[in-house]
Amino acid sequence: MPFHHVRRRGDVNPSLDTINAKVLRRFELLQQLNDEDIRELLRTSITAHLSPQTPIFRHDDRAKRAYFLLSGTIEVIRTDGRRVTVEAGQVESTRPFGPHVPGHRAAQASTDASLLSFDADMLDL
Repeated sequence: MPFHHVRRRGDVNPSLDTINAKVLRRFELLQQLNDEDIRELLRTSITAHLSPQTPIFRHDDRAKRAYFLLSGTIEVIRTDGRRVTVEAGQVESTRPFGPHVPGHRAAQASTDASLLSFDADMLDL
């Protein structure tokens, strides 16, 4: 995985205590999941706290991860070359991003940022 400071859900990290079903349901793709599915996602989730300019993924990454922006700002590079800035709290930030999301080629943190990621297969991406 290209980014640094990766922590699994079970690691000791106070900021993870606030990630719960309510937080996950603010993301478009996760709104319709039942409580059991949410618990399974949280159990297998990975959180990352990134510094500016830290790569999140590249087009040739083989890991099938779906990323969700919790805080900060990222830049997504689209397959057409456009660079899109996404800030936590914006409508665009409620959607997943990653190498297997159509139209996404790469992404990096623009500011200090926190991400939550899941196996994309669990989300049928």
